Amino acid sequence: MATPLSAETKIGLTFSQIVSLIVTVAIVIGFYYSLNLRITQLEQKDSERGREIQSINANFERLQNENRQDHNKLNDKMDMLIMKLSKN
Repeated sequence: MATPLSAETKIGLTFSQIVSLIVTVAIVIGFYYSLNLRITQLEQKDSERGREIQSINANFERLQNENRQDHNKLNDKMDMLIMKLSKN
């Protein structure tokens, strides 16, 4: 005598097999959803980091240009001072 859980249904599977199949499909769908969610979060973080890097690079270039200008001004002043001292 077959128990209700081991009796085959019209589709040829037992009730236990159907439940196992449904649980397995649900786990796969849940894993897929979780993985897609994590990938989306990582892509957002990646784009944020990209914007941060661009901002840092822009600031670095601005500081580098300011530094170069200050350096050139100092060189010009030193040249003028040397010329004044050499004339005397």
